[in-house]
Amino acid sequence: MTAKTVTLGLIGGYDLTRSENGVSFNVSYDSNGKLGELLVSKGRVYWVKAGAKTKGNDRRNAKSIAWDELANLFEKYGKDSEVR
Repeated sequence: MTAKTVTLGLIGGYDLTRSENGVSFNVSYDSNGKLGELLVSKGRVYWVKAGAKTKGNDRRNAKSIAWDELANLFEKYGKDSEVR
């Protein structure tokens, strides 16, 4: 199912270093249903599912993956598509 809403929130500066200086995307199916939050940093990508207990930048309940691992997942499971 395609998300209905994806919003971008800049956490810090434009240079990605650690997750505190990363970019966060809040992903929702509709106005009532948050799917989760995607955090992008220089070294890893983090997923915090909706309802996970977090405090400020404390993301202990997040799942993370390195960029090279993410690239491998896209190659293995991704669908061929045109970027629009």
